[in-house]
Amino acid sequence: TATQVAGSVAHALPSAAELLLRGGPMIELLTGHLHGQVISEIGSLPPARGGGSQPAEVLSRAVVHVFVTACSTAVALPTEPTDGASEIQGPSRGIGGSAAAAAAQATLQGRLHACELVSHLLRLSSAAADGTNSEERSELPLSLTCRLALGSEPFAHQFAQAGGLSRSFLQRMLAASNAPSAIVDVLLTLSHLARLSAEHAHSLIEHAHLAATLGALLRHQAGGVRAKACNLVGNLCRHSGSFYAEMKVQHLVAHLVHCTRHDDASTRKFAAFAIGNAAFHSDLLYPDLREALTPLRLIVLNDADPKARSNAAGALGNLVRNSASLCEEIVSTGALHALAALVGEWRSVRSDVELQPCKIALFSLGSMCSYTACRDALLAAEFPRTVEAIKAGARDEVLRKYAQRVEAKLGLEN
Repeated sequence: TATQVAGSVAHALPSAAELLLRGGPMIELLTGHLHGQVISEIGSLPPARGGGSQPAEVLSRAVVHVFVTACSTAVALPTEPTDGASEIQGPSRGIGGSAAAAAAQATLQGRLHACELVSHLLRLSSAAADGTNSEERSELPLSLTCRLALGSEPFAHQFAQAGGLSRSFLQRMLAASNAPSAIVDVLLTLSHLARLSAEHAHSLIEHAHLAATLGALLRHQAGGVRAKACNLVGNLCRHSGSFYAEMKVQHLVAHLVHCTRHDDASTRKFAAFAIGNAAFHSDLLYPDLREALTPLRLIVLNDADPKARSNAAGALGNLVRNSASLCEEIVSTGALHALAALVGEWRSVRSDVELQPCKIALFSLGSMCSYTACRDALLAAEFPRTVEAIKAGARDEVLRKYAQRVEAKLGLEN
């Protein structure tokens, strides 16, 4: 049929990535046209000689389009993060078999990196953001920049080295008035960088001064922006507590607590993740985090997403990690008993994914057992029977290990 013939022809045609790789120095020549000096020279020419700002912009946009098309078939694409951190899709698609695809992807990425494509794209994004129709003009180079940084660690480091973590650049790119999709791209990229190294996280905290910007984004009307802002806060707290003081000054904890009560499931999940990390390294924020106890309890009890329940259960455990100051309220708000109820679901879970919240809740309760108020409350309830049942009947080795830890701390060992 005509459809089958058309499909066969399309399958036989080389992809944009293959054409670039077969074209000798084409990649280097195209990247050269994005160089600031070249664009400036074209822009300075009189219109009669084919110059001016419009031809310069048309040229740069056409070159970026070529790389967007090539990278769509040869560079790993970012996927929706599921665990409080950005995840990257696996092997590329569209360049022959899997071995050939991997080799082509590596070759293309290596040449694009050597040409400092991300540096050129960042410069284009910044320049476009300062002009007319800034959002439309900066969207394409910014999107490709973030895709490359999320898909490859060398590109991520190039993003940082080229000024992607500078205060001036991020203030423009994360302005609350920008398109939500563009803000989300940048937030995902920053979270990825913060996870990659403590150095990048330090740069974002000490030099980019993101706390005030994040305060606005945590209140953004778009759920995707709120969720990714929560995710970034959590990742900025991943390596140390150096962000805590700025969080306190900018009242970020209050915004995170509000996000744990939000109707949007992704916002709740990442807010719980951020709160857990905000409690991990010290008790500096414990007084502010007190308000999170009730919404975290509700997530533990009622949320449909196992990952959200895991994040909330872990956060409650971290709220006793560094001091006993919140123990009595953990009991009085029902947070302790919510964790015990979650552990009690271990018999009815249907998958390892559903069992994970039970395991994290049991570990958190083990941490709480170190304190008299929590230990006495658990001993007065039915929880010792749950622990004994897990030891006797659970197949999961980690769950049994955590039960033994709790048993020892509660003094239930024979």
